[in-house]
Amino acid sequence: MGLNIDHRAELDRLYMLDYGEIPEVIARFLGVIGGGIVLYVHSHWIISLVWVFFFVKLHIFYFLFLRSRGEVVSRREHYIAATLFLLLLIAFLWLPAVLIVQDDEALVFAGAALIGCILVFLVYRCDTLMYLVIGEICIVAIMIGWILYYILPDFGTVPTKMAIVVCGLALLGYLTRSILQGRAHRMASEAAATGTAQAQKMAAIGRLAGGVAHDFNNILTAIQGNLELYGEFTDQRDKDESVRRAHTASQQAEVLVRQLMVYARKSVMDVGIHDVDRIFEEFLSLLRHLVPGSINVVAKRPERGLFAWADSKQMVTALINLAQNAVDAMPDGGVLTVSARGWNSKQQVPTVDGDTLPSGSYIVFEVEDTGRGIDSAVMDRVVEPFFTTKPVGQGSGLGLSMVLGLARELGGGLQISSSAKGTKVSILLRWIEEGEFPAALA
Repeated sequence: MGLNIDHRAELDRLYMLDYGEIPEVIARFLGVIGGGIVLYVHSHWIISLVWVFFFVKLHIFYFLFLRSRGEVVSRREHYIAATLFLLLLIAFLWLPAVLIVQDDEALVFAGAALIGCILVFLVYRCDTLMYLVIGEICIVAIMIGWILYYILPDFGTVPTKMAIVVCGLALLGYLTRSILQGRAHRMASEAAATGTAQAQKMAAIGRLAGGVAHDFNNILTAIQGNLELYGEFTDQRDKDESVRRAHTASQQAEVLVRQLMVYARKSVMDVGIHDVDRIFEEFLSLLRHLVPGSINVVAKRPERGLFAWADSKQMVTALINLAQNAVDAMPDGGVLTVSARGWNSKQQVPTVDGDTLPSGSYIVFEVEDTGRGIDSAVMDRVVEPFFTTKPVGQGSGLGLSMVLGLARELGGGLQISSSAKGTKVSILLRWIEEGEFPAALA
């Protein structure tokens, strides 16, 4: 069975296995350093300090190599990382192998325990690169062979020697089987996950294509119908009205294409440091023409002197999208609250797409309504492209997905909370402190 390895992801996995759990890493190094010192005090073996020196030095080199890789990792770099780990394995195992052939029972027990730990760790690693797997098995086989070479002369009878050899081969055989089975299970799991992801991508493409075709078909029908009516009408006012409706439909097509481009991150963006108050003011000036008289607008202006990493035009479009959704959710009237503020989070910030933003300073634009809320059954789908709960012809289903795409592009995120009392949507952008350079944020 073959495996198409994502070398960047695999090196990330190796890094997390070897250095991701900080308490384990600390315990491992303290154990090696402390154990080497205790062994030196107990036996006065200088090799125990040499063991510590080379083990720690190789670990530092391995750690720096894993950390220094870029976004694209070649197969050659993956093999280098595997070779470094095999050298680490040798650097660790040779001293426990020496301990296990000593006459001192304490040393024998310590050596056996350390060897047991590393064998369990090899099974836990579940490596899939065959070069690495074969290397691990060969190193353990050589170690077992070396131990048998030194201890067999201590056993007089041939049957006893044969029994000891069989035990060593059984250990090697079960280790080999466990490593290979773990590799096969992981490969099968990753293949299944890849297949599932591909199926989900194809389903998403199908929904996207279906949504685009449906919406454009409606728009083209409106344009063609009004142009045909133009030829039928004799009254100039009717002709003008049919042209106006065709023009309106063409503008809807333009909006749809723009939303698609933003969602796909293909639109040209003018990203920079923008005054939050100016973005909010432009949004309010357009909002006045959108909201009917049955809805009361409450605007909470931001403090002056706040700046965000944003595209001001795209942000205004995104906020208008959120406001339109809020208005549609209150057909019988209600309260629409819009605000912008600075916020410092000391914890990671969860977002609607399941991702998290790091702790830090953010500018938060919020649009909140007192409508009927979003059904919890569809909350996980509201940011999917072309998913909408509105009647046919009243929404493309791209509004929230476009806002999410924009927020991601700007290094921020989107949050949605909803109940029977209404819905609040928050766009989080990076808060730019005075004197901060945009180049560091791009």
